[in-house]
Amino acid sequence: MSASAEEIVTSLLSMAKLTVSDDEKATFVRDFPLIREGADSLYLPDLEFEEPAVRFNPLDYYPAAAWPTVSTQSIRSEEV
Repeated sequence: MSASAEEIVTSLLSMAKLTVSDDEKATFVRDFPLIREGADSLYLPDLEFEEPAVRFNPLDYYPAAAWPTVSTQSIRSEEV
């Protein structure tokens, strides 16, 4: 038997030590199934071992020699 939205919201608020008005709690209980469904839809087990994002290394596209070098001698602080 799974817990109701009311029980889950009450438990989450209790664990977070949050006190909310009755209207706020009613809104949380009403919206919980939709929020839970959205969160569950983000879990894609078939992508578990894939890279989380595309990597971009500019050196793969532009030769390193084209990048300007910064000399520490060219950076000076003004004397006060």
